[in-house]
Amino acid sequence: QKKLIGVVAQQLFDGEKVIIDSSELSAIFKEADAQAVFATVFPCLQEAFKESFPEKFSQARGDYLSAVYANTSNLAEHSELHRLMTEKQIPYVTLKGFASAYYYPDASLRNMGDVDFLVYEKDFERARKAVEEIGFTPDHGIDDGIHLAFTREPLSVWEQHREVNGLPDGEAGRLIRAALKGVIEEARLAEMGGETCLIPSDYHHGLIMLLHMAKHMKNEGIGLRHICDWAVFA
Repeated sequence: QKKLIGVVAQQLFDGEKVIIDSSELSAIFKEADAQAVFATVFPCLQEAFKESFPEKFSQARGDYLSAVYANTSNLAEHSELHRLMTEKQIPYVTLKGFASAYYYPDASLRNMGDVDFLVYEKDFERARKAVEEIGFTPDHGIDDGIHLAFTREPLSVWEQHREVNGLPDGEAGRLIRAALKGVIEEARLAEMGGETCLIPSDYHHGLIMLLHMAKHMKNEGIGLRHICDWAVFA
């Protein structure tokens, strides 16, 4: 785990090169995959892995290229979302994924997942219809009062939010809601890899990440990708 963190630091912050024994490589890649940072560390270790495990290299490189393809597709889908919401004149802002990757030295170093975006309650139904018009289907039709998930073949997952996940109850929730006011109005257009979409201001993005991490810490725990997202942002 210490070696893995060292490699991540080397990739994200030009940290000191980590000396890794061939006997440690399999464990490092296994942990990197579990912590959703495989795409971050593979470019740095692929030559050593190829030399030590030539019989496994093709599979590992294939996994890496799949991650790169997923990242590229995810960035393109954020652009697709931006075009759709702009065409329909629906105010929105993306959450986490694209916004988090924006702070990395290279967006390809962050494993990407779903496309999360926030719209006003008054625009929620219009946005839902717009997303369905481009081929998405509500995932089991579940609307938990906070967000609605959509899927589209082969692997696209979009989550439409009416509120940021993880807001606490009581006075704390009221204060955070007040702090998040204007998150859509103050959104900025960001460009990465030729793709564009609206992301939160630094201030709002920091709040959203803290809420996201707090929710994970209360439930299943946080992974190394969460910590990387915060580290590059900070």
